[in-house]
Amino acid sequence: MYGKLPEHETNAPHKQCYPKWKSLQHSLLAETGVDGHLQKQMLTEVEKNKMRLERLLDVTLHLASRNLAFRGKPSNMDDVHNGNFLGTLELLSHYDPLLHEHLEKIRQKKKGARLTHYLSAETQNEFIELKKLDALFTAYLTLDGVLALLLFELWQLTHLPSIIEALECILATCNLTSEAKFEANGLKNYFMTFDAVVLLTVWVKVLQSIENRNLILQAGNISLDIEAANVKALQEEIQAIRNERSSLLAEASLVAQAMEISVQFKREDRRKRKRKCMPDEMMTQGDIPEESAEDAFRYNIFFVAMDAIISDLS
Repeated sequence: MYGKLPEHETNAPHKQCYPKWKSLQHSLLAETGVDGHLQKQMLTEVEKNKMRLERLLDVTLHLASRNLAFRGKPSNMDDVHNGNFLGTLELLSHYDPLLHEHLEKIRQKKKGARLTHYLSAETQNEFIELKKLDALFTAYLTLDGVLALLLFELWQLTHLPSIIEALECILATCNLTSEAKFEANGLKNYFMTFDAVVLLTVWVKVLQSIENRNLILQAGNISLDIEAANVKALQEEIQAIRNERSSLLAEASLVAQAMEISVQFKREDRRKRKRKCMPDEMMTQGDIPEESAEDAFRYNIFFVAMDAIISDLS
């Protein structure tokens, strides 16, 4: 490369192209000459296109916010049945020179000619989708990073109040659909239960154990014996967490009390199961005691999850 650069700088094509390039660069920066005028004209057209799109976006969002139909049966300009979107643009064009110029170009377009007019249904749908993304990003900025806590792989119990606060902020500030509002309310109510605190207590320990072993396994120059030993050790750690149910409940109780959450599992209305009574038995003797909420959580959720992880590691 050291020897090629001087050779390249002294050859004839380079000497011819370099002055042309510098002249073009100067004319563009100084906005002089044909190239400068073309560049200025192009920038002016870009700004006009931005202003056109702003008007089309405003009309699109105006109709969408009121749940009005966009299109009519025909899609021709100046047709009284062409729908709310084109009709609104035609009305505004009487008072907006830029919009009037744009619609006149569409009216005068020759048959078979191509013209980008941004009046199609696809463009309207793109506007609405982009507005949804913009609202989502605005919500992230409004929450000042609190919502990002929901994306952490390793949840910390100290983040739970911030998560609840973020959900409340979303419900109060974001324009959500009825389905999204229902889901957000459900999440907020769930995170304010003792069940959620216990599960977060468990998963913090499980995920931390997996993360620690994962860092070791990802290191280089590890034999298969060491990998197998680490997997075995991870299995034993998960088994130890399974056996520490009482200490996990005690830890979760302290966290729940600090957050002013009732230290009781969520109870569901359950029908009592009955067995067939013999003729000489009283009816109450056939009743099977209702399973407590704590026992249901222990056997149906905690043990099932722990056993599934241990089984996958075997």
